[in-house]
Amino acid sequence: MQRANKSTRICRLPTKTVCNMIDKPNIMITRHQWETIFPERWGVGQHWKDNYPYTLGFYPEMQFDYYSYENFCAAVQAMSYRGFDNFCSEPKASREDNRRELAAFLAHISFETSEGMHALYHREEEQHEQYQSGSIELYRDVAKTNYKMSDSPVYYPLGHRRAEQLKFNRQSYHGRGPVQLRWAYNYGKFSEVAFGNPNILLNKPDMLLEDGKLGFMSAIWYWTTTPKNVVTPHDYMHDHRTKFGYCGFGHTIAAMNEDFEQNAAEFGPYVRDRVVFFRRCAEVLGVPVGRFTIAHLDTMGICEFHNLSLGGDRFRTESSTCATF
Repeated sequence: MQRANKSTRICRLPTKTVCNMIDKPNIMITRHQWETIFPERWGVGQHWKDNYPYTLGFYPEMQFDYYSYENFCAAVQAMSYRGFDNFCSEPKASREDNRRELAAFLAHISFETSEGMHALYHREEEQHEQYQSGSIELYRDVAKTNYKMSDSPVYYPLGHRRAEQLKFNRQSYHGRGPVQLRWAYNYGKFSEVAFGNPNILLNKPDMLLEDGKLGFMSAIWYWTTTPKNVVTPHDYMHDHRTKFGYCGFGHTIAAMNEDFEQNAAEFGPYVRDRVVFFRRCAEVLGVPVGRFTIAHLDTMGICEFHNLSLGGDRFRTESSTCATF
């Protein structure tokens, strides 16, 4: 994972002047743009209010503006302080490139949480939130870490029609938040960044549902981190970490969803909605979907080097489709 030099971002003025970093979220996207892209988000959209209270998983305490503009801005600031200040703010990139990266990020979290074309509509993996009984994946894998998953049982929350009844016999690390963070190893690694302790979220993964700021922090972490030593979506929207120059949105799909959406055309069933969200976000932010005339939006023919290490000769150059300049 690329780490920023935090010393270059620290305000050292001898006055009470606030660092420009603090205002970065407001420069990236305005409140009006946020409301334009996400009018039907969780807890506040009219469609959500008309329909969600009738679902099995609903309870009144869950109805709040989880995906608020304020929570996003606070998450960007919090991650900047933790060394992730290149998120949509690459120092050598143009303003257009950084805003296009933001459009790509917003498109992916839109898709991951969507109900049709309503973006940021869901907060949690639906089959887990509305779980009743039977077999279900709890995503209990710590991969090559020393993390210890929690074996404490999970109960339905207060306010739910089945409050305090047993839901899962052990903690579940299913999709939660804007990027639908899954697997215990991701919860542990992100918890180390957010709290300095992997056990915080491993013991209580539902914290991601209770705090929208923390949810957005997990999405920024996933977007900019290489937990499996692969090229990140952030890297693909710029050209400073890849050997092939500018790649673009199609490659971020491969990075986000690994092998599940490869070799899919823009208007095919797999990547179509992601591309629609990207075009919508780019239009609202006032940027073209590609650099110059290059706009590889789908995953047709995309090479598999996103599964390889970032190191030199270990890239598989013969199958690359990225544009170089």
